Amino acid sequence: VSMDGLRGGDDLFAAFNETNLSSSNSKKRGNKSGIREQSSSSLGVQENGTRKRGLDSDQRLNEQEIPMKVQKKNETDESESESESSLESGEEDSEENGVEKEEEQEHPEEPVERLRPHSFRVRVESAGTFCSHDVSLPASISREEYEAASEISLQKVKSRPPAKTYKFTLDAFQQESVTALEKGDSVLVAAHTSAGKTAIAEYAIAMSFREKQRVIYTSPIKALSNQKFRELQEEFGDVGLMTGDVTLNPKANCLVMTTEILRSMLYRGSELVREIAWVIFDEVHYMRDRERGVVWEETIILVPENVRFVFLSATIPNAREFAEWISQLKKQPCHTIYTDTRPVPLQHYLIAKGGSGLHLVVDEKGTFRQNSFEKALADLSAAGGLQNAVRAGNDKRARGGGGARNGVAADCYRLVRMMVEKGYDPVIVFAFSRKETEAYASMLSKISFNSSEESSLVDEVFKNA
Repeated sequence: VSMDGLRGGDDLFAAFNETNLSSSNSKKRGNKSGIREQSSSSLGVQENGTRKRGLDSDQRLNEQEIPMKVQKKNETDESESESESSLESGEEDSEENGVEKEEEQEHPEEPVERLRPHSFRVRVESAGTFCSHDVSLPASISREEYEAASEISLQKVKSRPPAKTYKFTLDAFQQESVTALEKGDSVLVAAHTSAGKTAIAEYAIAMSFREKQRVIYTSPIKALSNQKFRELQEEFGDVGLMTGDVTLNPKANCLVMTTEILRSMLYRGSELVREIAWVIFDEVHYMRDRERGVVWEETIILVPENVRFVFLSATIPNAREFAEWISQLKKQPCHTIYTDTRPVPLQHYLIAKGGSGLHLVVDEKGTFRQNSFEKALADLSAAGGLQNAVRAGNDKRARGGGGARNGVAADCYRLVRMMVEKGYDPVIVFAFSRKETEAYASMLSKISFNSSEESSLVDEVFKNA
């Protein structure tokens, strides 16, 4: 082995070490570059210029690695800039959202207001006792539109004769109601008992007969339906009756029935309903009744919108609210005519059990008379009636009711006879049980309410019947 050979071996060993070092570094950079370094070093081992080729390969790898690092740095800078811009945009969005939320809190969305019916007061020009007149309109009709159409209708009313004339002068609330009916509007009349509400119902029936239309008169009970049937038949003739028990002349232009019968007809879709022009609801304040009020409510809802209404009611506190409901439900005007005047004065008397005489405790003006009340109590205490009344009440509650006592029936007999002698008849006696009613009736049958001439006339009619 020559020295040159040894030197060549040393050079080969050094080149091999350098190649291994460069290959190990290249493995860290990537498998592909390491493979290329190993292949290039293995090719350069056989000659003395191996070290030079190894250095050249390292130089080429370093040249390739520099742009890769620059590219990675650029990508990192771009990602950082994108993240920073996204953060900035996120902050801006959050700030904008915060501002919008603050603005929403400062200016919340106003709820959409639902259109509601409206009412206005009308000046009463009719002469008579005081009454108020309000007109309720649906949300779809303005006051200006109604007043324009009402003026035209009023001219037509004045140009034709009335449907019915009366022997007496109509009161203010009656005249206002008749005018509203002639305009073709629905009317709610709220007045006390015996104020004359039936006259308004009769005018609506007369209008229907004049226009060749059909009308229905409803009442809450059968007894009242029978009474109205007789009264209206005498007045108009062509009147029918429909109750749960009796059906008379069902094809008449005017039908008297209970409210339950009308509701049943509406449920069945009767052909009669299509021919109706007016419906009169007598005693419509029954709608406030917890058990039966639903009958009136359902009936009013089911009646077609082209039908007009006449509501006769006692004085109610929410008359305008009821009229607004009708106007919005049926899309038509509804007049509310209210009077608080009592044409028949109302007086309250007391009679002491076992005492004598009547004591006026509340007069027609509603004034309480303390002196009369004390006299009634004195008569009651002097006759021992107070203790007897308390004892009788306790015994009645203990037995769960009972018939009329002889003392109570005797007092009723004496009271009725006294009222007849003073000219306070006709008289209605209310009792709260059937046994009491029968006992009072048998006791009062002994009283003769006719004079001698009237009694002889009754006997003659009875014998010739």
